[in-house]
Amino acid sequence: MASKFEAWNLEVGKWQELDKGHRVYRSRMKNHVLPFIGNLEINSITCDNIAELAKRIHDKPDTVERVVQLIKRIFDWAKAKRYFSHDNPADKSGALKFLLPPGKHIPRNRGALSVKELPAFMKELHDNFAGSNANRCAFFAILTATRSQTAREAKWSQIDFENKVWDIPPSQLKMSENGALIVPLADEVIEFLRQIPKTNDTCL
Repeated sequence: MASKFEAWNLEVGKWQELDKGHRVYRSRMKNHVLPFIGNLEINSITCDNIAELAKRIHDKPDTVERVVQLIKRIFDWAKAKRYFSHDNPADKSGALKFLLPPGKHIPRNRGALSVKELPAFMKELHDNFAGSNANRCAFFAILTATRSQTAREAKWSQIDFENKVWDIPPSQLKMSENGALIVPLADEVIEFLRQIPKTNDTCL
């Protein structure tokens, strides 16, 4: 069933082949799901199976949450496609909530660079563009003060080199209901973009 769910997401365009969403799905299935319930027939999987799976990674509450949510989506999809006919065993609003291991997410702030450290960090990114799209993306996101996903999805058709602006459509923004966003581009950003070969529709 996991392979059918994967194929459907690719077919309808939810994922592109080996994009971030596709890779994350494969990784979570390979590391946390398939080794424990992959050999079970879908209609035989119960809340106890999901709870046992979660207990194996109970020391990683964030991972437990993401994996259970992923399994729930697969079962919801399977039920819609008539592969599955029972209550969703990964639904935490049902019996599963009484079976999951106790775990509390403790939010931790990510470390931040001081102002004095920023120039050296930006130079490190710039000096290591070759072979690292992640470095280029981070450099571009910082210079434009945008989210990493928004930066990754930047398209050449959205860049106005003459007027030095980036016109981001709502579909690429976290708060899409606020409408499009026009980002002014400094000369350094324009120079950076001009150095990138236009091999496809996206800039990075």
